[in-house]
Amino acid sequence: MRMQKSLDNLKNAQLRQKNYLFFKTLWKDFDLVIDDNKTNSLYIISERYNIFIKVKHGGYIPSSGFLLIDSLGKFEFNGKSVIDIGCGETGILAHYLFAREASSVVGIDIDPSAIAHAKHSSNVSDYITWIVYDAGNILTNNKFDVIISNPPQMPMSFELRKQLKDWHDSCGDTGIELITQIIKRASTGLRSGGEIFILVFDFLGVRESYNNTLSIEEIGCRYGFSCEIIKSYPKTVRKGGQTEKSISWIKHVYPKYRFGRDTEGNLCYNALTVRFQHS
Repeated sequence: MRMQKSLDNLKNAQLRQKNYLFFKTLWKDFDLVIDDNKTNSLYIISERYNIFIKVKHGGYIPSSGFLLIDSLGKFEFNGKSVIDIGCGETGILAHYLFAREASSVVGIDIDPSAIAHAKHSSNVSDYITWIVYDAGNILTNNKFDVIISNPPQMPMSFELRKQLKDWHDSCGDTGIELITQIIKRASTGLRSGGEIFILVFDFLGVRESYNNTLSIEEIGCRYGFSCEIIKSYPKTVRKGGQTEKSISWIKHVYPKYRFGRDTEGNLCYNALTVRFQHS
């Protein structure tokens, strides 16, 4: 059931003057509201950070992005140049980092429709640079203080990726393709003293490898980075979700990994916030 919730405390007049209904809390400082008119448009709002972001019609609510936001609270971004790789259509991480007073924020995605929406999605989107670009090129030609990414990483067979025609969840057979590219290119695209923060599913193998290839920590070490897991979040395999659909493929690619069980007997795994620094 929807509930009335006052938005009078928001600094932005556009939100105060419209009739919005509270829909649900997404994460600590972020709510989902619905525009109470014929369009029923959804918005992600934060009173604390004074941002509201229109959700693309039929688009995604960036649930895992809020896990990364939760992990970043203890780190300082004031005055730093930041890039959000794979920002998606809401650009939630880019918006958050702007609110944390980064000196410049760039959001990139290979999906033109995602960038087209992000450019005009919020009350502050004009202050963020949005680019249709791939991580390899932009990190080769530019330097940043902080690189942040909640990348597509679901291991998925070519046949399923072709069927879905959607890069939101997966970028390759193993899931670590973009993660590896970010680490590799960051060896030149990250300023001295810079940091990388990436949300990583544990079955991809951060500390240890679950197949016969390098672990993500070993990949980082190869390119001169130390690796630290700063937070772990349990995730249940949702019925009908992409993780459940990909279970057999995950077990094929990562045969040494074992899913856990939650208190109700559902399969579960962990999403890890991983921090890389020049070693």
